Amino acid sequence: MGRKLVSDKAKRGLKNSMSKLVDDIGRNVFVYTTSRKKECTNCYYDNVNDKSSGKCKWTPVEAAKKQADWESEGNTSIRYRYFTKGRCPVCEGLGYLSTLRRKTVKCIVNWGGAGMRNTNFTFQTPAGKEGATEILLKTDPKYYDLFKNCNKIKVDNIDCELSNPPLIRGPGNDVILVVIAYTSEIMNKGKSNIIKGYYE
Repeated sequence: MGRKLVSDKAKRGLKNSMSKLVDDIGRNVFVYTTSRKKECTNCYYDNVNDKSSGKCKWTPVEAAKKQADWESEGNTSIRYRYFTKGRCPVCEGLGYLSTLRRKTVKCIVNWGGAGMRNTNFTFQTPAGKEGATEILLKTDPKYYDLFKNCNKIKVDNIDCELSNPPLIRGPGNDVILVVIAYTSEIMNKGKSNIIKGYYE
């Protein structure tokens, strides 16, 4: 049996070096995931079809009173609104409400992706997005499941979507997590000082 090309000690050293690099030059990236779903406050949930039944729980007077009470507690969202047919205006026909949870992750951020000469380019996805800006993130592999199941990512206060499933790269395939995302938002070059696809 031949010797290993890269020893376990070298792999551990490289992984530790990459972790230190992410800590030293990485920036905070916000990763949003869906929290536990909660039954809609406004309509009945249909367990068989896994969606709203399309029937309101309240009379017009009850819905107005409940919404007024909800707003008096300092809330601004709509949780109670009477309807007779069509989609529930609160859950939009889903039958449940969900909220986003946010986790902060330190990442090395490269706007324009790897090897891109320009920050903006035509970008095709299954959703049909074009003219998007690609973002390449590098971070600790322990965040694989978090990024894989995220709803959105916020980088430098800009909302981004995951382009492909994250990849774990490096010797032994466990050194660095590579995440490719994109945004269709127009970059403000005056504020962010984007030069050659990366921040200075």
